[in-house]
Amino acid sequence: MDQAKIHENTFSNDPKERLDALRQLKNNFNFLPRKKEAWNDIIRLTIDSNKSVQNQAMIAIDSVFRFVPEKIQCWADIVALLENKEFELRSSAAKSLYYAFQYTPKEENVWYDLSRLAKNKEKEVRKNAAYSLISAFRYAPNKKEAWDILHKLSTDVESEVRFSIAHEIGTVFRHIPDKEQALEDLFKLAGDEESTVRGATARSLIIAFRHLSENQQKDVWDPLLTLIEEESISVREEAIGSVLSEIEYLPEDYKKQAWKSLHKLRDSNIAVQITFLNFIPSAFQYLPDKQQAWQDLIILIENKNINVEYNAVHFLGSVFQHVPDKLQAFDDITQLTKNDDLNIRKHASSSIGYVFEHITEAEKNWEFLHELSKSNDIYIRSGTAKSIGIAYPHLSGRNKKQALKDIIRLATDNESIVRSEAASSLVYFVSNRSENCDKKAWDVLHKLTDDSDSSVRSSVAITISIAIEDIHEKKQAWNDLIKLSTDENISLKNKATFSLQYAVPHVPDKKQAVEDLIKLIEEKDGNVRANTVNALCRIVPHLNENNRSRVFKIIHSLIENNDWYVLPDIARSLGSVFQYIPEKEEAYKDLLRLKESDNIYVKVPATRSLGSIFIFKASQAKSEEEYKKELESAINYFEEAVKVSIPFNPAQFCLPFYRSFYTIIFKEQKEATEELEEYLEDAKSAIEGSENKKLLIEAVQNLANALKEVQNAENINLHAMKGELNFYREYCEYAAELMRDAEEAAPFATATIRKGLPILDRKLKSLLEEIQEKAKTACQESQGTDTEEIACAVSQKVQKWEISNPAGMAEYIEDISYSLKGKVQSHPENEYLLRKIELMKNETDLTKKFQLLSYIIGEIPTIKVVSEETVREGFNKIRLDIAAVDEKIEKINISLKPGIREELIVSVGPKIGGVGFEHTITIPLQEISYSELKEDLNKIMGVDIDRLSKLPKRLVEKIKGYLIKTGRIDILKKLT
Repeated sequence: MDQAKIHENTFSNDPKERLDALRQLKNNFNFLPRKKEAWNDIIRLTIDSNKSVQNQAMIAIDSVFRFVPEKIQCWADIVALLENKEFELRSSAAKSLYYAFQYTPKEENVWYDLSRLAKNKEKEVRKNAAYSLISAFRYAPNKKEAWDILHKLSTDVESEVRFSIAHEIGTVFRHIPDKEQALEDLFKLAGDEESTVRGATARSLIIAFRHLSENQQKDVWDPLLTLIEEESISVREEAIGSVLSEIEYLPEDYKKQAWKSLHKLRDSNIAVQITFLNFIPSAFQYLPDKQQAWQDLIILIENKNINVEYNAVHFLGSVFQHVPDKLQAFDDITQLTKNDDLNIRKHASSSIGYVFEHITEAEKNWEFLHELSKSNDIYIRSGTAKSIGIAYPHLSGRNKKQALKDIIRLATDNESIVRSEAASSLVYFVSNRSENCDKKAWDVLHKLTDDSDSSVRSSVAITISIAIEDIHEKKQAWNDLIKLSTDENISLKNKATFSLQYAVPHVPDKKQAVEDLIKLIEEKDGNVRANTVNALCRIVPHLNENNRSRVFKIIHSLIENNDWYVLPDIARSLGSVFQYIPEKEEAYKDLLRLKESDNIYVKVPATRSLGSIFIFKASQAKSEEEYKKELESAINYFEEAVKVSIPFNPAQFCLPFYRSFYTIIFKEQKEATEELEEYLEDAKSAIEGSENKKLLIEAVQNLANALKEVQNAENINLHAMKGELNFYREYCEYAAELMRDAEEAAPFATATIRKGLPILDRKLKSLLEEIQEKAKTACQESQGTDTEEIACAVSQKVQKWEISNPAGMAEYIEDISYSLKGKVQSHPENEYLLRKIELMKNETDLTKKFQLLSYIIGEIPTIKVVSEETVREGFNKIRLDIAAVDEKIEKINISLKPGIREELIVSVGPKIGGVGFEHTITIPLQEISYSELKEDLNKIMGVDIDRLSKLPKRLVEKIKGYLIKTGRIDILKKLT
């Protein structure tokens, strides 16, 4: 780069050459050796005689300010532009100050300038000064002086300035020293003559509400209700949206009052109704009168405005779980399937599936859904195909068989929209592990890869990518995805290749998968290549070192060739897989290069990836000093990444967490507490507007809880700090995936990511470590004893466990529960331990499950174990005993025992002294469960029975099986 030539061209008489010089200065500023000279050239060109040159120079200021070495002097240069005679230049300079302020928030000279600029005669300058003051208020060296400036601006003659205060002041309310005055200002702004100011005030009032005393909340509430019921439509929209977005945090009395006002608006302006509906899904569970809210939704569906009715019917399925009268709600949905509007019919029929998880009479309702699947209306059949999939996990065995038949029929429907929806629903069936359902469903799904309609084939690609982990025929599934990735239809091709990244970790032949992906890299379509790059990066952790190097060489060559289609994806992915790449130094240099790209969609993810790399490096540090240094470097990169505005920047999510983590580890307690309070607000602000906001808020809360645990820990040594940081790095990477653009991270991607979102629980982490250590000890102690086989098998199994997602962790417990129950003999000495195993299996709290397992593993060396020989002899004896039994009994007494789990009590023989029976057995209902169990039990309760054969046949077989399994031949003899 010839900086001397660029400098010379800034003096050219040809404006085109001056513009070209500006472009080179802006795009290459960080590479230039004489940055001060380059900055002066840009400042000089801001007062160029040519307007285009002026405008481009002001744009360049915003781009390069973060790279200038002497920021205070450069800040002063921008301030000087405010004295220029030209209004447009002064206005641009005011905006530039706002951007520049992000890089100098703690400089006292800058705060002094802002205080002066807040009194500037130009409204644009005052407005941007207000935004700047608020954005960094917590860093103000003198918060009282900063507040005095904002207070004065709240009464500015220009409504745009008052709007900036009204809209933003709530975000820093907790830091304001004079909260009483701040409230007074907000009350005045709530009555402002300009509707935009009044509407903006609602946002600040509701955000501030959480930080107020009870008396202050009472004072704020009436102005808020007034804004909700305002005549101005725009004010009502803003107020309703603000209140619903924060209703979760309102005390119960205020929720009721808010709902009373909101309920009045159900039949008002259409724009207000749509605002109401946009916030209802996330707010519904916190509403005080959910039944009324449901009825309001039903009424709004009858609205003749297509936007209102579409939004209302669209949310029925998502809020159904919170409705008190679910049978009535179900009836409402069934009525909507007969609506004249085809969109309402379709969405109503697709909402029915959500019913089955939440109502006790789901079995009876299955017939209705079954009949809908045979409707002549293609939109109802399409919606029903979706509902059958959602309902499937909650159906009985008999109805599951019919559901499979129905979904197979719909998957071969004449209409493509029906087949497409059925293909999507097959995801629930190919994961099933009973009655050969998964094989039948897979065969249908596999055939649909050759469907004549591309939308159906697209649905197939998505379904395979979600379900491949559970599909038996993984190799065929992968081959189907590769085939769809080379389809002639470009839209399908893009979706299929995008899905590869979620399927590739589960492919059995990783080496072949790499070969398949390498071929796709040669495709002409840029999006296909970009998607393939993502898949290649996703497979890296699952490869051996040679293949990892091979993949990295391919990625490196794409960077060298400057393939701009794939560079954003490489920049984003390299940070996630850096730890697995053998050529770490080369990967690091590649990211440094990408960080300097002119394209912000390459620059920002590359900068974030560099932050991730240094988080990893900190987790590998050998000293506390090195740990601190690497963590600081990571935070610096994240800070740099958030300073460039792109939609849903993942760095905005992780930066507040790492910054808070650093403060808690290395700074004073008081400062750490303040930082922790900031974290939730900053992180939630970063995810505003994301399609996956609900999941991200859950992730934010989990990270906040983790920060509190770290803060409360008495001593954290280097080993612990490294472990914590690596753990949280993985969590942030998952959350970052959820920040991706909604169109790109389609629903199937979100489902896959959500499934993999790790548990963030330090207590659970330490419990797992304790279990693994205990299991090792139990294996060692049991050497040469009857318990050696089980103790060492359990130890081998739990050593492979790691903190993952809730479903995966629960599955660990489920698997080991059955292993233990199969090995632990039904013996008086084992009775207590067996109860613990059963309790562990049924416990819903994951932490408690692991606490129980920790106890159980410690007891393994003391248990009585059933040897294979004993089991074989026992079954032979059972067969002989059953064949020889002809003794009858006078009476069988059967009763149900309530409790944390229902149990069947079977007592036989005469009472002894009138207080008991000769033989009694307690059977947990879940051990003999089948779909018609309760129906059969109702038939026999209170009925005298003298032999087992008089019980319903299904119940007889279940009881026999249980008694044989538990070795209770004494009872079986009496029952036969």
